[in-house]
Amino acid sequence: MGIVPSDQTDREGKFWFGRLTWGKYVVCARKEGDGYREICNNIFTKDGGPVVTLSPRAPAASVQATIGPKAGTLTGKIRDSVTGLPVNPITDAVTGVPGAVVLRIRPSTDNGRYFDQAIGRQFTTLIPPDADLELEVRAPGYQLWRFSATGGKPFRIKSGEKRILHIRLRPDLQ
Repeated sequence: MGIVPSDQTDREGKFWFGRLTWGKYVVCARKEGDGYREICNNIFTKDGGPVVTLSPRAPAASVQATIGPKAGTLTGKIRDSVTGLPVNPITDAVTGVPGAVVLRIRPSTDNGRYFDQAIGRQFTTLIPPDADLELEVRAPGYQLWRFSATGGKPFRIKSGEKRILHIRLRPDLQ
């Protein structure tokens, strides 16, 4: 598969790339500002984007990439459970690189697929709609946090729904 440069569509949703080499390309689309996550993200879709093959016999192609359904939106804050202060991930002493807070989203029925997203101590992220999900938050210096609902039900959000989730991480005292 080739790597295609990114571009924005015009008002009619059309786009054009020139000077691509022959080969296969996956066309990915998103409109995150309106709540639609990238269709090539395997946690949101099973099929990914449409594939186009360019060759001397077929030097041009027309493709339609359909986005949707609309994702759910999860917003929240991450705080230290002891101090109540916003989580400030520990900086690696050797590299000097600050640690990342990572949200892992995984369908409950499919352990092979997941989506990791670096988030801040205050976050907004798009969530696959109408699917049973498991949520985890990892941060250096803190214990792993997992979503656990009353009665053991997985996390589920509807298309277009907005939900707030405040997370309290326990310091890792090891």
